[in-house]
Amino acid sequence: MKGREHSDTDVTLGTSVERAWIPLTYADGYCNALEGPVRSSFGRAREWQQNLAEQMLLLETQVGIADKRQVDKIMMTSFKLADIKEDTISVLELPEINKLLLEDLPNLISFSLGEIVEWPSLDNVGVNNCPNLKMFGLGKIKISKIKPVITENMEKLDIDSRIAYLFEPWDDKLSMMIEYAIDEDYKLNRAIDNIRPSHFTNLVRFQAKNCGRNLTKFLSILMKRSNKLEFIKIENGTLNCVFDIASLRSYKDGDGIYLTEMKELELIGLRTLDLICNANPYGTLDLKNLQKVHIKSCPRLYFIFYSQGADRLYQLMELKLEACNMLNKVIHHNAKEELGIRFLALRKVEFKSLSEFEMFYYHHLEFPNLQTLMIQDCPKLIKFTTGFATANAVDTIDDKSFSELNELQLDNCIRLVFVIHSKTLQEFRNLKKLIVTHCGALKTVFHIDGEIPESSELLQQLDELTLTYLPNLTRIVNREISMFCQHLQILQVKQCESLKMLSGSLMLKNIEIHDCKALEKVKIINEKEGTKGIFSQLKDVSLKNLTMLSSAFSSTYEFPSLEILKIANCPAMMTFVEESNEVKIFSESAISNCFFPNSVSLNFKSDPDININVLVRKQLLLDKLKILHIVNQDIEKLWQYDCPQRSFCELENLTLNTNRKMLSVISLSMIERFNKLKKMILHKCELLIDLFNLEDDKTNHNIREMFPQLRELALSNLNKLESVWSKEPQVPFFLKLESLCVVHCNSLKSLFILSSAKNLGNLRLLKLNNCEKIKEVISSDINEDEKASFSNDLLPQNKTGKVQVNISKKRNKRKQKDMDENEMFPFIFPKIERLVLKDLPKFVSFHQKNQTFNWPNLKMVTVKNIPNVETFSGGIINAPLLRSVYITFVKKLWLGNLKNTILYINDNIRYVIL
Repeated sequence: MKGREHSDTDVTLGTSVERAWIPLTYADGYCNALEGPVRSSFGRAREWQQNLAEQMLLLETQVGIADKRQVDKIMMTSFKLADIKEDTISVLELPEINKLLLEDLPNLISFSLGEIVEWPSLDNVGVNNCPNLKMFGLGKIKISKIKPVITENMEKLDIDSRIAYLFEPWDDKLSMMIEYAIDEDYKLNRAIDNIRPSHFTNLVRFQAKNCGRNLTKFLSILMKRSNKLEFIKIENGTLNCVFDIASLRSYKDGDGIYLTEMKELELIGLRTLDLICNANPYGTLDLKNLQKVHIKSCPRLYFIFYSQGADRLYQLMELKLEACNMLNKVIHHNAKEELGIRFLALRKVEFKSLSEFEMFYYHHLEFPNLQTLMIQDCPKLIKFTTGFATANAVDTIDDKSFSELNELQLDNCIRLVFVIHSKTLQEFRNLKKLIVTHCGALKTVFHIDGEIPESSELLQQLDELTLTYLPNLTRIVNREISMFCQHLQILQVKQCESLKMLSGSLMLKNIEIHDCKALEKVKIINEKEGTKGIFSQLKDVSLKNLTMLSSAFSSTYEFPSLEILKIANCPAMMTFVEESNEVKIFSESAISNCFFPNSVSLNFKSDPDININVLVRKQLLLDKLKILHIVNQDIEKLWQYDCPQRSFCELENLTLNTNRKMLSVISLSMIERFNKLKKMILHKCELLIDLFNLEDDKTNHNIREMFPQLRELALSNLNKLESVWSKEPQVPFFLKLESLCVVHCNSLKSLFILSSAKNLGNLRLLKLNNCEKIKEVISSDINEDEKASFSNDLLPQNKTGKVQVNISKKRNKRKQKDMDENEMFPFIFPKIERLVLKDLPKFVSFHQKNQTFNWPNLKMVTVKNIPNVETFSGGIINAPLLRSVYITFVKKLWLGNLKNTILYINDNIRYVIL
């Protein structure tokens, strides 16, 4: 056959030297003819091949196939060859070649032994008499560029079959993809079986779910192929280890070659995982770029890092461990070495639900840049590090750590005695938030072991302190320090039964102290006797179940920003602010009967006009207060009628619960202050007779409307309550009331008179429940003259019959009055949507007179146990949307209209309920 000419972009391989541009011999394949990058990358592989050939020859000629030791040796050699091949995968790019001709090469298997060959410009291919070429043996091409080629003694190539067999497509997605996720075990096995040389070489992110032990093998393949891998996430698998170190190469100098770009590792729900690495990864893995580690629900995992690898985690920024029941420590240490470790980049650490966790590391640790530390549900924690979150009263903290810490949370670490055991506490200069909860053995939060001046400024950045369920806590800090936590803004202390004294600052915004039975005093930091203090930012105060606390604050403090005040079950607290001794001396009574005293202190001030010292009274001003809850406080009055004019004018929500001394809530002199009140709840005030006392005419009042913004009124367990008002107001009231609930008010006979009911134009819910004496919701307007005239009905008729005539006239007048009322008040509760009448044994009627009720929005009525009802109303009831009356939560009845249905239920109650 004649030779053909070749350009610089041609490659021709064949048995004839004069036709071959790059000659290959039959015996040696093509290895001996190639130089440079094609040959150099698999030199060691060729040596292993020769070794294997020698072992096979020995096997055949001397010992035979039955010698297991030789077989094992040969197999090991084969495995090493496979590993080297896997490890030496690289790319050989031939960008200039556009034509390729292969002829008469019967032993040719592939173009390259180890490299991935890429032909970016190849567009003409000829192949003849190369029977042993394997699939994808010629490398990668762009199939769309290949054109059919006719050569001498060759058939036309079938691009769809032959080319697709010999060449791997350049655009194969597994070769180019940077993200790969697999979610079933059979898919994983199929991926391993069908893997090609170029697959996953560009992989950056890998996720696996519901895979078995073969996942470890697959990860080893990925680690060898891709040096770009940055993210690994594994969920709900059954593997025993993540990284099989034994299957990877290692170097004694400690510089690993795998996972060099790794940044994030997430392991979730791996119930059978014992180890992340099944051997010390020193010299194999290089995790210097690892930034985040999240591990959750791996119950058999004992530790995370080996000490020799942990000292190279230079970039680790975030470590989260949760629900790993067997985890004892983070770093496994060698008993023969004491290797100190510095986590230079670590910013955030979260440990949750680690039932066996005792410590981070046995030896020295430093966290110079740690900012957030959270430890929850670690009941066996002995120490996080030396002197920090510790049960040991001897060791003090390392001053090289925690200088950047700004948030610390400890929960359910029941063995801890101290949170911080330090010489000076100066290292925590950036701590802003501290939360300690459910640490039963904790005695002191900050224990200072060294000498420190009383004037030292400590924890000046701390602005939030939360302490919850610490039954043995006796003090926050074990020294008297005047400049301590001066910028504290949020103070929450709950269930600290042994705590007697608590410190705060004038910068506080929120105070919440609950269930501290021994607490006697709240001391303000740097407080001096008699000096004025202003809580300029304090908005929310909640004090509950404080048996020994007599007052919340001393008389010298002002509250210009206070919006929410909640006091509950503080039996020793008679006043919100303690009155000064001068006030007690000059007052008629040594003990104020008002929870908010009018005068809290007295001072003598010189008057230059008369040259006499004048006694000046300081008043408590609460002009921003919006929410007031007083629960189980036996106080006679809330406030004095002459308290500062601006006090309580912003009040929106008022709740009084469980009081045994108060007779009325709001007097006439105070009513005009509550124009913004929206919600009022009164419960279990045993002596309360009237809600609003309108008879204290000590000053002149010019009130045009009462409670113009009130939307919800709830009255319950007020057994002495006889009326809402001590006398009926002559001005509009409750114009925006939407919900009225009255429950267990056994002295109440009615709610409103007819002329007052007109004010309730916005009422949507009316609920009456368990009120023994109530007869009707709306009673008639009856003045004293009418009462006297009605009594004549009882007189006997005299001979002249004059009394009988007078009685008839009176009756006619009453009929005319009923007609006038119906015309005067045609719309009563026009927006009512729901009506509930339950357990009212003396209830007779909603309104007994001939009054028409138009209720266009009424949709739901509940009636139960009103045995004495005679007629629901003497007039007409129009409720077009009402279609049923509920007897129970699910059972209902309807007989065409509301009146007939209620009467039927009352007459047939036994049958209806059944």
